[in-house]
Amino acid sequence: MPHPFARLALAALLSALAASCAEEAADPPLLDAGRVRDAAASGCQYDTDCPGGVCLPNGACQYAGGSCTVDQDCLSGEACVDYLCRPADDCRFSPELCGAGAYCDAGGRCVTIGQGACAVCTYDEDCGGAADRCLDLEEGRFCGVACANDAACGPDFACSEGQCQPREGGCAARAACVGVICAEGKICDPLKGVCVPRCDPEAAQDLVCAPPARCRATGLCRECLADAGCAEGFVCSERFTCIECRVDGDCPQGQTCGEAGACLRCLTDEDCGEGLRCPEGGGDCVDCLGDEDCEAGVCDEAVGLCVECLSRAHCPEGAACQPQTFLCVECVQDGDCASGAVCDPSGNVCVDCLSTEDCGGGVCISAERRCVDCVDDTTCEGRCLIAERRCVDCLHPGDCPQGVCDAATNACVACLVDNDCAAGFCVERACVAC
Repeated sequence: MPHPFARLALAALLSALAASCAEEAADPPLLDAGRVRDAAASGCQYDTDCPGGVCLPNGACQYAGGSCTVDQDCLSGEACVDYLCRPADDCRFSPELCGAGAYCDAGGRCVTIGQGACAVCTYDEDCGGAADRCLDLEEGRFCGVACANDAACGPDFACSEGQCQPREGGCAARAACVGVICAEGKICDPLKGVCVPRCDPEAAQDLVCAPPARCRATGLCRECLADAGCAEGFVCSERFTCIECRVDGDCPQGQTCGEAGACLRCLTDEDCGEGLRCPEGGGDCVDCLGDEDCEAGVCDEAVGLCVECLSRAHCPEGAACQPQTFLCVECVQDGDCASGAVCDPSGNVCVDCLSTEDCGGGVCISAERRCVDCVDDTTCEGRCLIAERRCVDCLHPGDCPQGVCDAATNACVACLVDNDCAAGFCVERACVAC
């Protein structure tokens, strides 16, 4: 049987050990270093009570991405953003993390503008992150972005061989948009490198794109995406417009493809016939490049053709320059004619009239472009003398209600002879008493 003093000594030792354990329990090792823990309240006492998380001072477990009020409510490496714990280095939640000259990519990384997916590169070091690679693509060398799956890549990109690469269309057409972040409802146009309104392929085409462009599935207005989208004899350019050629082989034999995508029939004057000129930079053979190339008249440089005139200054005094035929004519508008006349555009000559409104009370004979008093009795108060196109009082004796018709003047008079008078005599077309 143990000695009484031995039992007392064992009790004292156990009491000391218990006190020591209590002290250690009051300050357990913290999984989330730098955070003070209060082992009171319910739910948890220590971080070890919250697998993968931490024990908050109120006795509640806090896990990654949980709710918060201040940064201290989150795990190390997290920040409180809009009352949710977010990765502190993720620029999608804290755009201010990316300074000037950088942008936030789809994976939440700050990438220097000029780097990132589809940026032009020579070496891996030219791209954004340590795991980003400079890829050999069909169009040249462009940056990829390290990824584990498609979700880590931006729209229209897919994770292929550990790098974000465009799903279709290649990188060359996207390089101008690297680093351009557009607001909702807009999309970066790689032809301009700026944000433009995203079009709706389902909407009426004439409401969203200016013809001949159409809204494509990419949300951009394009005339064509491939040669098949152009009319016969045309090809689709790198700017998605239909042009005559991209290379010499697209042109008829003996012609070359110019920088503007047009087939050139000449490069120098020697390629043209006698007396013809070749425009600078090549094109079609023309009559002239300047007035000095014309034996007469002036050069219409817009079409390379010698013409009689381009303006009134090139015509004789009193003449005008017809803008469609480039010939000197009598008139092109009413103001070129004498007062009262009008310009007949069919022959560019001055005439009396084109319609009755031009005749000031008379009638216009359209076939003759001439104003007359009448064309029939309906246009006169009396009778129309058809042979002379003028209105008269009478043509026959019965046309005069009182008196008789003087055939010499076609006027109604009281008398021509004495017998025309009821009494008296006829004197100078009037009846007089004896």
